[in-house]
Amino acid sequence: MDNYKGWLPKIKEWVEANKQNYMDDLMSIVSIKSVAQPGQGGYAMGEGCAKVLDRAFELAKSFGLDTENDDYYCGSAIYRGSTDDEVAIVGHLDVVPEGDGWDYEPYKPVYVETELGGEIVGRGSNDNKGPSMAALYALRCLKELGVPLRHTA
Repeated sequence: MDNYKGWLPKIKEWVEANKQNYMDDLMSIVSIKSVAQPGQGGYAMGEGCAKVLDRAFELAKSFGLDTENDDYYCGSAIYRGSTDDEVAIVGHLDVVPEGDGWDYEPYKPVYVETELGGEIVGRGSNDNKGPSMAALYALRCLKELGVPLRHTA
């Protein structure tokens, strides 16, 4: 389809069919304690950050995306376009230390009903693990539907 608006119904259908998969995968990422501890275990940002990046790579590869690991300082999930030009969606998977006094355990994510339908509560679910997983799922959607990209994302 030359007109990208023609893709919208297929994308909406794909999103609806994959909501539970997204929530399950997000919960698997949120359950990883990824507080940066530079150098711990020989990793740039520590063992927890390495573990969460490895999980993100595992998901990206299962979605048919390429990955690049830059010595655990950062990583990329890639859907190749028809040119060498690139666009990026940037996010992070580390979290700040959890502290005390929270209503929910930080690394045991739960789905909570809200006035707007519901949300996943857990350390990093809104900053920035949820948005990072949404970006990964956007790439998955485009790849699985065969949406052609000019720029690599």
